[in-house]
Amino acid sequence: MDPAPAATAAALEAARRAPSAHNSQPARFGVESETVGLGWEPRRLLPAGDPDRHYLFTGLGASAESLVLGAAGAGRRTQVTCADRPTEHEAATILISNGPADPGDAELAGPLRARQTTRLPFLPDPVPAGHIAALMAEAEARGCRLTVVDGAKAMSGFAGLVGEGTARNFADAQVYEEFFSWLRFRRTHPQYDRDGLSASALNLGRLLTLAAPVGMTPTAMRAFGRARLLGVLAGTQRRLARAASAACLLTAPSDDFGGRFNGGRAMLRVWARAPAMNLRVHPMTAPMDHVETRRALADLFGVAPDAAMVVSFRLGYGALAPRSPRLPLAELLR
Repeated sequence: MDPAPAATAAALEAARRAPSAHNSQPARFGVESETVGLGWEPRRLLPAGDPDRHYLFTGLGASAESLVLGAAGAGRRTQVTCADRPTEHEAATILISNGPADPGDAELAGPLRARQTTRLPFLPDPVPAGHIAALMAEAEARGCRLTVVDGAKAMSGFAGLVGEGTARNFADAQVYEEFFSWLRFRRTHPQYDRDGLSASALNLGRLLTLAAPVGMTPTAMRAFGRARLLGVLAGTQRRLARAASAACLLTAPSDDFGGRFNGGRAMLRVWARAPAMNLRVHPMTAPMDHVETRRALADLFGVAPDAAMVVSFRLGYGALAPRSPRLPLAELLR
């Protein structure tokens, strides 16, 4: 790769920190002059947990939007072109032009640097209607819709679906084994500072961190399943969901690659806007993974049963958890 201009370097650094399922970081970039090609690394896919590549395509959209906002922070305008038929080598191209940055993108460039997932408990403080409206506007900027529910009844319903979806994922041997392969409990793990989900980022606590290497193995999870304790183990996620200020569901106009990709772009904008209002987000997508809970989730949020769901997450105020690690940029460049 030829030496990148400052704007391209800033854009790539922002894209490097985009969110991805299990922090698997599959996005890959090819740089030619001021055009960035976006693809993925097949060895970092999640065939069990993401068989239709929903989360992959959403994450690629988030990477593209991160790149857009990173370039805007350097004062440059971008143009994103989504591939008709995405491949690992070319899912989208992003042109970083000499034109001035879009004002809306430039406004989000600063908050983007503070964006992160927080798995700590949230405070009970309600989110002001004006903040909700601002988040909805960011989703609409990419042609998507953000629906928000709050109140004890709605949050109890959301928490129940999160718990049920999580327990179902625990019960699926292939899905759980794949998830377990991305867990990093000890600092001695060779990938601890590179990718995956660390014990600190997951907020496991000291005792659970010590017990997890044995108590959270696939073998142990199968034993819990036989003892019908998976619902109990999913209780942590359920409690986190119930105590949040609000629950959110982002939907796209279509469920094809373009819809999922633009949904990822909208998701990134919403999550970048949140820190500017001191709000925290935590994706809780387990209800989306199963037909029954997905249907109930649509009913809870008042959307069509066949709505193209991009992400569901809890929203509120609280402390920041440790950040998840990221691979060096050099490893993400083709």
